Amino acid sequence: MNFRSMFQRRRIATYFILLVGIVSTKAETERITFQSLLGEMADIAALAEYPEPAYVGRQASSFDRRSTDPNIGTEENWFANHDCGVYIGSEEIDGEHRNILMDVEGPGAIVRIWSANPQGIMRIYLDGATEPTFEFNFSEKFEEAKGTKLEALIGIRGRGANVFFPIPYAKSCKVTTTADQMFYHVNYRTYAADVAVESFNPARLQNAEVDISIVAEKLASPEKLRAILDDEKTEAFGKSIVPGQNWTLSVKGQRAIARFVCRIEADDIKAALRGSLLRIYFDGQKQPSIECPLGDFFGSAPGVNPYKSLPFGVDSDGTMYCHYLMPFQKEARLEIVNLTDNPVTISGQVVSGQYEWSARSMYFHANWQTSIDAPTRPQWDWNWIDAQGQGVFVGAMLDIMNPAIVWWGEGDEKIYIDGEDFPSTFGTGTEDYFGYAWSWFTEFEHAYHNQTHCDRPGNFGHSSLNRFHFLDALPFTESIRFDMEIWHHIDVKATLAQSTYWYAKPGAIHKFPPIDPQEMTVKPTPEPTVIDGAIEGEAMERISISGGALTDDFSGEILEPLSIFTAIQTGWSGLGWSGNTSLFWYGAKEGDVLELSFDVPTAGKYKVFYCGMKGDIYSNVKMGINEIGASMVGAFKLAEAEGWDAHVMHAKDFELGVFNLKARGNIFKVEVLPSDGLKSHLFALDCLVIAPVE
Repeated sequence: MNFRSMFQRRRIATYFILLVGIVSTKAETERITFQSLLGEMADIAALAEYPEPAYVGRQASSFDRRSTDPNIGTEENWFANHDCGVYIGSEEIDGEHRNILMDVEGPGAIVRIWSANPQGIMRIYLDGATEPTFEFNFSEKFEEAKGTKLEALIGIRGRGANVFFPIPYAKSCKVTTTADQMFYHVNYRTYAADVAVESFNPARLQNAEVDISIVAEKLASPEKLRAILDDEKTEAFGKSIVPGQNWTLSVKGQRAIARFVCRIEADDIKAALRGSLLRIYFDGQKQPSIECPLGDFFGSAPGVNPYKSLPFGVDSDGTMYCHYLMPFQKEARLEIVNLTDNPVTISGQVVSGQYEWSARSMYFHANWQTSIDAPTRPQWDWNWIDAQGQGVFVGAMLDIMNPAIVWWGEGDEKIYIDGEDFPSTFGTGTEDYFGYAWSWFTEFEHAYHNQTHCDRPGNFGHSSLNRFHFLDALPFTESIRFDMEIWHHIDVKATLAQSTYWYAKPGAIHKFPPIDPQEMTVKPTPEPTVIDGAIEGEAMERISISGGALTDDFSGEILEPLSIFTAIQTGWSGLGWSGNTSLFWYGAKEGDVLELSFDVPTAGKYKVFYCGMKGDIYSNVKMGINEIGASMVGAFKLAEAEGWDAHVMHAKDFELGVFNLKARGNIFKVEVLPSDGLKSHLFALDCLVIAPVE
């Protein structure tokens, strides 16, 4: 079916059903069907009840199979990092080699597919069939969905390819690909053998057009969705809280909080959002179910970072909402404590309604922890939750302050359910867990996952991410343990803050450490290192350019024509640009010339050094100063990356020669030379460094 044409047709029935919701939900049918799973995708209230029928959540992935023993904490074992092109097997069919991503028995459903590099022909076989139920070019599916409503279900965000499209099966499921080197996750549910699951039937897909359209529209506007309860009451609040004091609000009865909205005003908003502690107690608990800094609780930190998702969101004026349903039997007590040194003013509302507590009902939990100046060598596992009881894991938020431009998130998630010896979810990278890829450093937004903040340049400074599990929520009957590897490309000290979201039946316990008020601070980003004597490329006056374009924003359009975006980072060698910035010239042709002007403290004779980048997608150029045409000096084969296959290096202190420089108006000139195999020419000028010659 052509999804683009399907979603270009608009039907009156779609908008009527949008008002009443999808009719065929799981609660109204004895069978697990495609439509019932669609109904769960935006059903935020369903998360508050233990799933019935029960299922276990698992993930097939391309994690490095050398990781076998957590007691061997090396890059050759537990922290092995070759997470691409690893499959569970292969087969030859009709002379074609096919790799197997997943092959499972029992009734279940695929609920999420992710890849950093979707490619090849993917085939999905259901119930032991010899012919695939689905056969498609993986990358083309994203192009087909682009610009349609379906993009909320099948789309690329932060260069991560995500498919949130349920595929149920009654007996078994096998997934293959013709791709040899692909990163992948396939998240799936497995039900008990006696659970009736109706296998996906592509012939019925057109009949589900309205239901698919409804879900897509809901996910495209997630801030509009919340549970609607009987006898809803809204309690507005507003209070100025001096340091050390608190605000409290009690909601009594057998009810549930369906919407919690809060806004904070303070002289230092970042400090106030991190230093104001939210606690929520249900039914007389001594230990709060929710204990988080106020800003972190709402899924983003530090400060005000606007975004919209299903359970959380932040408006541009700092108004934050939570739509996770929070049921209780007798009373919910909310408390905000000001642990900063200055007054804060809070305002907002709590919306609650009647709720019938049952044996499946669960309390909502949110817990926070931080690790300040954490070493990145050797690699280590940071525990995000270790809890006992019965419940469901539904999401996480991470704020990291990375003191280097270098990528920080090679670490894999490792999730153990009900006392497993080996994680049944073993990921391929921290950014992969959050649904993006390639250490991407621009914000993106979706109902299920977001990058809400990036300081930049590159991965420098604070980055804030979240992921919320709906179809891919992870139930546990006895226990859950979630570890995230801390795996940075260089040895630095990073500061991390993390929130975990989960539901659990009464009596569940956890091992989160007590929150130390002294740690409820926002780690400032360090000042960038500047090379002594540097004449920064981005600060030079631009005299002339015969083709292409210049930018110092390497997170923008410069990346679009490039096949390997890491070629503009200095990351892998651990060397940062002077001042953390660089000038880029891209889109030029052979023979194009760029001229920049620079000054020196005093006229005289100087030795001049070029600092920039070289690698497999950098152009060959020749460079000169106050020279023209063929007499330019300093021919530099930038494409020759010493010791790096198909990667890049920081070209530091490449000597251009000795020049008589004027105090004002010296011309730095660059000409693009022939460069075999390059589709787009690229040149980087970090800086020139000058040294007086006696």
